[in-house]
Amino acid sequence: MPSHNDFPVTFNAPAGLLGRFGVIKLWPDIQVAEDEVIARLVNTAKLMGLECVILDHMGRDLRNPGAPLTGRDLDFVIHLHFSTPKSYDVFSFLTLWNPTSFFHDFGYRPMAENILTHDDYLSCRSPGADLHLRRLIHGDSTHLPPKFELFHSLATPVLKPDGGEWKIFYMGINWERLGEKQSRHQSVLNLLDETGMLRIYGPDELRGVKVWEGFQSYQRPLPFDGVSVIEEIHRAGICLALSSMPHKDAVLMSSRLFEGLAGGALIICDENPWARTHFGDTLLYVDLRDGAETVAEQIATHVRWARANPAEAVALATRAQDIFKSVFIMSRSLGEIYAGLPARKQELKSLWLDKAAGATVRVVCLAPDMADPAFDRQMEVAAGAVRQGFQAVLLVDGHDLDRATGRAGQLCPGVEIRSADFFQRNVAAQVVMRNRLGLVLRQEFLAAADGTLLCFIAPNETIFEDHVAMLAGTLHSRQDLDYAWTKAIIHGTDGLGDSHLAVEHSLDLLSGDPAAPVGLARFMFRAGAFATQLDYLLESLDIRAASGLAFYATGASTKRASLIVDIRGKCHLGIRTDPAAERKLGAEVWQDLEAIRDLDAPRFDADQRENQIRAHMQQLDARNQASGDILHKAFHNLHTAYEAIRDGQKRLVPDALYLDHLSRANLRGILMRLLGSLPMPGALRRLVVACMRVVRRVARKLRGRG
Repeated sequence: MPSHNDFPVTFNAPAGLLGRFGVIKLWPDIQVAEDEVIARLVNTAKLMGLECVILDHMGRDLRNPGAPLTGRDLDFVIHLHFSTPKSYDVFSFLTLWNPTSFFHDFGYRPMAENILTHDDYLSCRSPGADLHLRRLIHGDSTHLPPKFELFHSLATPVLKPDGGEWKIFYMGINWERLGEKQSRHQSVLNLLDETGMLRIYGPDELRGVKVWEGFQSYQRPLPFDGVSVIEEIHRAGICLALSSMPHKDAVLMSSRLFEGLAGGALIICDENPWARTHFGDTLLYVDLRDGAETVAEQIATHVRWARANPAEAVALATRAQDIFKSVFIMSRSLGEIYAGLPARKQELKSLWLDKAAGATVRVVCLAPDMADPAFDRQMEVAAGAVRQGFQAVLLVDGHDLDRATGRAGQLCPGVEIRSADFFQRNVAAQVVMRNRLGLVLRQEFLAAADGTLLCFIAPNETIFEDHVAMLAGTLHSRQDLDYAWTKAIIHGTDGLGDSHLAVEHSLDLLSGDPAAPVGLARFMFRAGAFATQLDYLLESLDIRAASGLAFYATGASTKRASLIVDIRGKCHLGIRTDPAAERKLGAEVWQDLEAIRDLDAPRFDADQRENQIRAHMQQLDARNQASGDILHKAFHNLHTAYEAIRDGQKRLVPDALYLDHLSRANLRGILMRLLGSLPMPGALRRLVVACMRVVRRVARKLRGRG
């Protein structure tokens, strides 16, 4: 086999960069297709004298778990999938490698919001994927269309074309055997299997099913190590690079094309316009719309031509590989990203820094409890604000002022350390009650000169480096605004109690839920614009203090989620006391809302009605989706159990179906399906159904609905 990488890779990272970047591995405990891409990034980085660090979704080094890495540790992070938001304070790239239809499979709106949490994007020259991004960032003052490219490609190994054994390489999962969906190219593979030209690689068994059983061409699984696939392609000599319909619609090529080119194979490709646009006549083509038999014969004809004309076939593969090495090889893309990264970061920062120029910005970090681990983080936030040229205040409890001044004075140069009455204490200086937060905020508004832009950071909030500057740019450039706000990444728990991240893209100021993620750091307020709220409202408010300021004011959003709000604790503001002495948050939030309503009851009531309708619709959507998922899973499990019993596999047992988790519509659906499956005469079945309808009409009338 020819030696790997017979072309030189030379690279020098720009001054000031670490030469170290990260890539997110979303599913550390299982092996997925993204692992192959990650292995290729690691191999390419090593080839270029760089280091690629594999991270979990929170930005922690998987080799040495600890605190999330930051911009001091990495030059940037590459996020390969849209299913989670950015949740680490490092400049991030999201790869635009997916057709838009894939987002709908996961739930479109949450996935679209995840996209917008990232700093920048990497194009793979897909018109559909790039158009989707341009639509999302239209009118957004914090994003730009992508400047750099990164293809699901590789840089090593790259093997010289030599024809190999003139066999067709194909790798995939035969989904049809699982009874879940039709394999993309099942009929074509069945026909090619009979010719002896094909070599199939992929998992031998999935969910207890031998997915390639019966295929003479099946070889074995291949590890996701960035090397094995390329070597097997080279050994075969011909690579079948076929696309799914969503990829064709988006004009987006799968990784198989690049793998085949790196392996020096002759490429047989489908009618995806991407391949013809960039590789022209250096590839051999088939049209999958012509039907399985025609396509299989076209592929076989290409193979027979290559075997009869090996020199010409190798020359064709060499021409295609030359295009790959000059344009699409991963080392070229990474080199361009590194070379242009400092300028790109500055270009993006200028979007908001130029607008914030001349503004007086004050960052107030609430640090009421010196024993809380968040105290140290708040000191770091305040120090970071000073380094960015902003005023910074570390607001501590009056009881701790001297100790806090001694501790933070040396660690936070330039930070003003001030006290506030966060708590009520007894004669023994023990905390007996937490004061309303509005009192604390009012003090800071009165201390700030008119026009000062104020951003409050609660102990349970983690802001990204550019958060304050983006808010300042939005607010300072619009003198008609009283405040600016951002979306937030909410750190909560899922139904199983596991950590969960999701983007809260709306701003529900009137929520009655004490844990609703309104927060503090989502806002930047213009001091002097809230005279009425300060005089009549703020000191009466606690966990809806920010709502009280914003509700009767004018604001605008940055359209960017640039902070994380941790709502896993008891109080969403992160200010906690002894649980026995803590305010009853549920009652407190309703007192806040009534106080807010007092200022303008008609306006409050109108907005509340709109919120209630919107919340009701969202609950219906969520319930229907959840019950629909349960219903689908239940019938799938019942079908699996039936097939297992039929085949004598008694070890398969379906999950239980909890009827109380289903909506009424799905309960009716189950009943109708069960009735339809019972062995009874058609006349009797129709009678039963008619009786059910009569009972339903009577029940609706009794409930006053019909």
